[in-house]
Amino acid sequence: GYRAFHGVATPQSCETALSYYRKVASKVAKDASIFGGSHTISKIRLIEEDEESSVFAGITDDEVDHYKDVFADSGAQLSLGLYYLFGLGGVERNLPLALDLLQRADSPAAYGLIGRIYAEGSPPEIPQSNETAIRYFKKAIEHKTAEGYTGLGIMYFYGLGVKKDYTHAMELFQTAVDKGSPEAHLYLGMGYLYGLGKQANPVRGVSSLQISSSQGGHILAQFHLAEALTKGLTGRKNCNQAVELYKSVSERGKWAWLHREAYRLYTTGDADSALLMYLHLGELGIEVAQCNAGFILEEDETSVMLNKTEILKRALVMWSRSATQGYSAARVKLGDYYYYGYGTETDHVLAAEQYRLASDRMSNAQAMFNLGYMYENGIGLQKDYHLAKRYYDLSYQSSPEAAVPVNIALLKLNALFYYDTILK
Repeated sequence: GYRAFHGVATPQSCETALSYYRKVASKVAKDASIFGGSHTISKIRLIEEDEESSVFAGITDDEVDHYKDVFADSGAQLSLGLYYLFGLGGVERNLPLALDLLQRADSPAAYGLIGRIYAEGSPPEIPQSNETAIRYFKKAIEHKTAEGYTGLGIMYFYGLGVKKDYTHAMELFQTAVDKGSPEAHLYLGMGYLYGLGKQANPVRGVSSLQISSSQGGHILAQFHLAEALTKGLTGRKNCNQAVELYKSVSERGKWAWLHREAYRLYTTGDADSALLMYLHLGELGIEVAQCNAGFILEEDETSVMLNKTEILKRALVMWSRSATQGYSAARVKLGDYYYYGYGTETDHVLAAEQYRLASDRMSNAQAMFNLGYMYENGIGLQKDYHLAKRYYDLSYQSSPEAAVPVNIALLKLNALFYYDTILK
């Protein structure tokens, strides 16, 4: 699917890509939990690791016990329980631990979450029990929480422990939506899209699914949105958007654990194994893996028996594939490689084109700064002090963190402008 969509060593064809991605996404959606939280991936970019590392990443059992004792208030227990329930922040999903933390919280916000754990079950520690789940959902509803209405709605939607009743389920989902639940939007959207408990209204259904996808990232919301776009349920088909959605669903399959394992290998000093794993994931079209493979190759942290030029050539391929999928920092890397001749011939004109793409399409502050420098010095572009100032200013506007280098560059630019236009 990835190769057909981007034309990598095969003719580019959106329709072909869609057919492959749809097969995988259908399998992933079928295996997904109806309560969400299925194979949530922590896609950590090595190039941004210091900025984006999570406080909960790699948390140990001893640290969990410490949090239980020190942060004994309900809010802290609830927050930590959410991390283990949904596998957030690089933490491996662990329903028994999540249940223990949520029961310790013993708050209205926790009741609905406890209900979904029992509805899903995690044998042998947590036997699946619809009866217990319904009891907790109703307990949550007594406190009028969105989680309670959503959970009980799902039970009626699928007929779990109760007689299937789409109409009553939709009433419960509507109440949850009114209370701001993104997950309830998923099921309300499905009701309108397929006429389940509601009169069919595909436009309204797609609108609800979009909210669930954007706010909650629910895997089933993305899948049903892709289905609507593929079948033209709202009166129009959109192959490109459908492929992107199917791709997102496909990347959250059971193989998602490879991301966490590759990162673990890298942080424990096994860069060779991490690189192989990221290269494998990159071949599947996963952009973050392509980015990380490029980073490891560029840093020359492996025992690969190649000279520096050959390694950089392979890094260039990874950065190029990542940039093609829309990652702005990878596009800037391409510009750097052409500017300095890393793994390729020096080409300042092509470097400027890469920076311009990252600037104009992705608003990347570093790319804007680089374009300012190239206009200032006439490198790959015709010298133009006015355009140089414009891009320096844009760099600061896009990222206030660029204030110091931008101010230094503007001081130098003003001096050059004074010398060239007045003294000369």
